[in-house]
Amino acid sequence: MSKIVVLIASTRADSNSEPITDIMVEGDRAVPENKIIVHRLDDLKSAHGCKACHKCKPSNPCVQKDDISIVIDDIRKADVVIASTPLYFNHSASQYKMLEDRLYCLF
Repeated sequence: MSKIVVLIASTRADSNSEPITDIMVEGDRAVPENKIIVHRLDDLKSAHGCKACHKCKPSNPCVQKDDISIVIDDIRKADVVIASTPLYFNHSASQYKMLEDRLYCLF
């Protein structure tokens, strides 16, 4: 059994990001024991960037309580993480960058 977390950072519903991740986990969906969790980062209601407060370092979890905290908890427990983000001006989408900055608490 595997826990797979899929992160989709595209802002467009008809983007290439979601079909690509669907193909990547297609075989995993066939195994009933696998748990696949999909997070569309643009759909998060409450999301805040890293404040560089370093309060996560002694205890490990980020002290901010928002929807990104749920995503980070899923990532922490995952066996596999698949991230899909469009590139804008040679950089990842801002939704993904915000999550990436908040992952500082895991390292």
